[in-house]
Amino acid sequence: MKSPVTTIKSFVPPLTLFNGFTVIELLIVIAIVSILVCVRLPLLAQSATKSKTAACIGNLKQLVQSCLMHVADNNDRFPNIYHGGETAGLAVSDGPPWAVGWLDWTSNPDNTNILYLINPRFSTLAQYFNFDRRIYKCPSDYWLSQAQINRKWPQRVRSFSGNVFIGKGNAEGGPMDTSLYNHIEKLSQLIKPKPAESWIYLDEHPDSIQDPGFFAPNSATHWVDLPASYHDGAGVLAFVRGHVELKKWASVYTIQPVNKSTYGGTSTKVGDIDISWFRARTSRKSDIY
Repeated sequence: MKSPVTTIKSFVPPLTLFNGFTVIELLIVIAIVSILVCVRLPLLAQSATKSKTAACIGNLKQLVQSCLMHVADNNDRFPNIYHGGETAGLAVSDGPPWAVGWLDWTSNPDNTNILYLINPRFSTLAQYFNFDRRIYKCPSDYWLSQAQINRKWPQRVRSFSGNVFIGKGNAEGGPMDTSLYNHIEKLSQLIKPKPAESWIYLDEHPDSIQDPGFFAPNSATHWVDLPASYHDGAGVLAFVRGHVELKKWASVYTIQPVNKSTYGGTSTKVGDIDISWFRARTSRKSDIY
């Protein structure tokens, strides 16, 4: 009698990990995590941008409040403001303005000289913000040329510029539209527009910034200097009444890339919405702009 043959089928268990997950289950988990990361990263980037914008707004608010304290202490007079060669350190002879120094993409020491911003010999506002150099910078302004990176510079010292038509200075010696703009020295002289609608400080485009004075467009179709657009195509401006606004630029002529080269102006088309907005908020003689 033959003994019965017992057939034993071999069983190969699915490949598992130490915790009991199969490879397929692990791949599913990895896919889900990857999707979540892809969804989350833009939100984190957006949060970082908002944080930098808030810091920029805060710095400009401190700057304009310091300016208003200066006005109160100096018989209604705004701080002096200069453009061009007179901003290069000791070249200013008529008392310290709000800031001095010339920024560019070279190894010029003005690019890192914080004394031009916080020493009362050069900055009449320094005492009002407790000599804190940070208020001159927008956190989104991290731009350096390769030559400056090679020198291990952490940053250039200033992101902000002032309205060259507000405060005693040399605006008439530059590309000023004298038929439109009104160069004033005292708060009581600011009629058009009203202080609440008149800008005084802003963050300026890195290629354009150079001296501490900003020229508003000198025609309906031409930017002389260019505002920054760090904040998702928006710029930050402080107004004479003391508030700060985040302005979303609408024109492609305003939102320019950083080329790390000297800015030479931008010609736009007739009816450029950003130029019209800007000219309307700059101290002027008439309502035709």
